Amino acid sequence: MAPSKRWAVLIGVDQCGRDVQLPPLRFAESDALALRDVLLDQEVGSFDGAVKMFLGAEATWREIKVFLRDLALQSEPSDVLFVYFAGHTLVPQWTDQLDAYLVTADLDPAVLAHEPDNGLRMSFLKRDIFDAFAGASFLVLDCCHAGIYADADRRNAKVLQSYAEAVDRPRHNALLACPSGSVTRESVENGHGTLTYHVLRALRGEAGDEAGQVSFAQMATYVARQGMDPPPVHTAHVYGATTVLTHRPMSRHDRQVLNSPANPGIARPCLNPLEDQTSSIRQLLDRLFRADTRWAHQSHQGKRDGRVDLIRYALDAESAAVVEFTGRSFGLEVLT
Repeated sequence: MAPSKRWAVLIGVDQCGRDVQLPPLRFAESDALALRDVLLDQEVGSFDGAVKMFLGAEATWREIKVFLRDLALQSEPSDVLFVYFAGHTLVPQWTDQLDAYLVTADLDPAVLAHEPDNGLRMSFLKRDIFDAFAGASFLVLDCCHAGIYADADRRNAKVLQSYAEAVDRPRHNALLACPSGSVTRESVENGHGTLTYHVLRALRGEAGDEAGQVSFAQMATYVARQGMDPPPVHTAHVYGATTVLTHRPMSRHDRQVLNSPANPGIARPCLNPLEDQTSSIRQLLDRLFRADTRWAHQSHQGKRDGRVDLIRYALDAESAAVVEFTGRSFGLEVLT
């Protein structure tokens, strides 16, 4: 088994795309950089250099989509993908589908009505990235209308039916700055987007467990408890609780052990689940064999099916039943 690979793709865009009537942001790009510094921190980070940045003018929708799609297609079940976006969103008015674009540096709203795939859509992330990624995947959206990502399957179910699987699959988890239709803000006092400010605090240790580890679920739960208005939306399934993003300071070797599968390349036989029950199985067989003569005698003495007596005696049960299905009906015999 090959060692697991961890990828973080961090996107931050202060300036809007072409002719997007939205004010520039102050901290989106610096927020992405701050998150990179935590994930790559030599003492607490867990990504060991596998972080791809798309910042400012270099954050183009085409390059982002190609890069993410390549990761999805080459992924293995043990891999981890963490995607973060800080910036504006654009909710198109020319469609009734519940979807939104993450505003990249080259987004051109004038062409979207005729070429709707010329941008980074939330639906693309769901269907073509996270649903295709073989391992555990995580998304953080620090932008207005972020909740559309979670709500997309509630409208036009026939068209968006395939999205539901991506949202609800246990390997995928998301932390969204606000519900759909709501806005999120930057904090001049903290020098960050509001959501990202709390995400950074969580990853730096404030959401750590007794061992000092911060999983995605712990991070999301911590952020949700910070009294943000509107409140963030988060989904944390099985892998959200078990995938560690940061940890207390440790050596590089210990960090590699934490993030790698145990003994990669060595196959060991699985433990037979019946081995721990050997004693009980033997006792049951002994009772069955001892009951064999008694069962045969009772089955000839009465009309009752001796199998019920045998089951009750072997299990030392107060009652037992045999259910038989024949054709379109079934029979039930109970012995108490």
